Amino acid sequence: MLDYLLQLLQFVWLWIVSYFFGPVITMDDTGIRVRCQNQIAEGGFSVIFLATDVDDRTATTSSTSRNKYVLKRIRCHDSERIPSTTTESTNDSLSSHFMPLLGTTFSENNTVCYMLFPYISHSLKKEIDRRIFQPFEEMTNGNRSTILSSQSQKNKIIRDALTMPPWSETVVLRWFEQLIDAVILMHDAGYTHRDIKIDNVLLHPEPPLANNNNYSGSNNSQSGPGPILMDFGSAGPLTRPLTRRRDILDIADDAAVNTTISYRPPELFAGELRVADSILDYRKVDVWMLGCTLFAILFGASPGEVEFSRSTGKLIIVDSSHNKVLGSLPWPNDETPPAHWYSKDVKELLEWILTQSRCDRPTVTQVRRRVRELLSQQPTFFHDGRDGRMATDLENQHVDISFASKNSL
Repeated sequence: MLDYLLQLLQFVWLWIVSYFFGPVITMDDTGIRVRCQNQIAEGGFSVIFLATDVDDRTATTSSTSRNKYVLKRIRCHDSERIPSTTTESTNDSLSSHFMPLLGTTFSENNTVCYMLFPYISHSLKKEIDRRIFQPFEEMTNGNRSTILSSQSQKNKIIRDALTMPPWSETVVLRWFEQLIDAVILMHDAGYTHRDIKIDNVLLHPEPPLANNNNYSGSNNSQSGPGPILMDFGSAGPLTRPLTRRRDILDIADDAAVNTTISYRPPELFAGELRVADSILDYRKVDVWMLGCTLFAILFGASPGEVEFSRSTGKLIIVDSSHNKVLGSLPWPNDETPPAHWYSKDVKELLEWILTQSRCDRPTVTQVRRRVRELLSQQPTFFHDGRDGRMATDLENQHVDISFASKNSL
């Protein structure tokens, strides 16, 4: 008990110190001044902090309701990280499809870069956990007789928990269309993302930054959550020539550091490229990662890290590997509930996107065309999965269809 109280006091003290006495960081390009507070996440090359306004002109009247920000600190430990940081700031500024960048600054002789973003608490990963994993856990954990049940009874409880699909196809396809639009816009600007995954997608619960004068999006009239693609630290040019073996080794090494293995396409693994291939098209890499992201939205995780229980259809997370990625797509057994969550068309879409051969894999524009064809076939009335709401007006639904650009193909 005493240890717990000491830990609580230490936490409170650290919070007070960081809230009132944390370092003040000024963005060189926008002049926004924020106070760096507690750390909320950490990545391979960066640390994420919560931050709040310092200036009265940007802060709200109450000190307890100041504007919140996310402050990303990137350690530029070598000369290669500085150009990639500049690339990330460029991509973040492209459009409201992406997490808006509110300012940047370098410090400590250009060895540290700070990037300022709005604070958005809703994420696609959290929504997937809420819809796919939480109901199952509540049902199985809430049944006290589970421990004493036979295996067949346990399987029945699990199957009951998996009966209702987590999403309607309409919601999923709308979100996926918006992600595709974001990636196409990025490609048109001359960049590829190279690390698309559910962890790098946020959901805005309202018009983005409607009360923040520091951000001017292209469309602030949308309602309901929509996807926001973020984290462009792995971004790079559209293609890379393969003129010597060193190029191939560098690509594999870079992928091992800057991409997520369960979302990584076959061509980024060591031994899959040849100098005779002449060029690597990273746009096809983004297509593969989009397919893995769609699979994760539908079932809970990337196909490179899942298996399904043959008796219940329950998703099982497994270690990802080169061989796992090269294997066939995992699907729930036809006799289990998850096998019937989605239509044959959606499953065929996934199979098509996740084509092993990058030469035969569709382009992102072809994928968007097919997704729009499927959306045109969706019913006017649809059930919004486990949220239990019936939808008739898509523009007022969970998904924000005005958020994505409706440019011609």
